Amino acid sequence: MTTRMRAVCFGLATSWLACANSAQAQNGSIVAWGENSEGQCSVPAPNRGFVAIGGGGYHSLGLKGDGSIVAWGRNNSQQCDVPAPNTGFVAVAGGAIHSLGAKDPCSDVGDINHDGTADLADLALLLSHFGECSSDPGFYAPADLDGRGCVDLPDLASLLALFGTICP
Repeated sequence: MTTRMRAVCFGLATSWLACANSAQAQNGSIVAWGENSEGQCSVPAPNRGFVAIGGGGYHSLGLKGDGSIVAWGRNNSQQCDVPAPNTGFVAVAGGAIHSLGAKDPCSDVGDINHDGTADLADLALLLSHFGECSSDPGFYAPADLDGRGCVDLPDLASLLALFGTICP
């Protein structure tokens, strides 16, 4: 089995995290090992779709391909409580008792497909996911523009208000 490592990081009491990509694991799963006293190595299900990882003090972070962040482990300073809307992130990192996420500058202009403009393609993408909520399989978080957990009328109204906006 051939495994290509995409990323390796570590944090205080999180020995190692690795984002594995192999012929058998093309789903972007995370492999974690070491001290697990706070659950920092217990990757929550579903363990797939990750594109980047970060480790902090007794907590771990994963960036999903849809731009959302998953955080787990010790949460004594709310370092695992990702602020809403949990969309549009392009990077993630962890500190001793804090976490960081870098946002895509186009995430707040209705550019759901990241082509630089809020246009018909974004409208089609939003409508194809209309009515889906975060608990539904296939939920596409970037279409949930207000971050409330469902792709609904307020998201459609936001996109229409931003229609034609070009990303800076």
